[in-house]
Amino acid sequence: MKTVRVVLVEDSPVFRSALRSLLSEQGLAITSANGTSCHKAGCQPDVVLVDVGTFAQSAQALEELVREYARVAPVLLLTREDRLEMLLVGLKGGAVGFVEQSASMKELQKAILALAEGNTWCDVKVFFRCCLIPSSSS
Repeated sequence: MKTVRVVLVEDSPVFRSALRSLLSEQGLAITSANGTSCHKAGCQPDVVLVDVGTFAQSAQALEELVREYARVAPVLLLTREDRLEMLLVGLKGGAVGFVEQSASMKELQKAILALAEGNTWCDVKVFFRCCLIPSSSS
């Protein structure tokens, strides 16, 4: 099986370290970028995993970062229920997949592998909360 190279963009050292360790156990090669551009860091990832919580205060910063990384590799957004507006900003910037932060490691691995193979990924629970408007009762 081919090693999938993942750049992790996350500003929490504890979360980044834990996620790197867990994803490495799944056979993925993890590099942290801490918001540094791939061009500057010299990396050639198969997938870029961006935690939208990192950019909670600036939609513009998230959109620009996703746009920049999307030129290099498919971008997967790691989102939370309270950051759905940032999810939409990331998708506008060019992300091709998203998964909820509370997803299992197996689910996250599936999402990463799907993007590495050229596919998109949609976390169904997030999709229903974010994109479907409940019908009003008469």
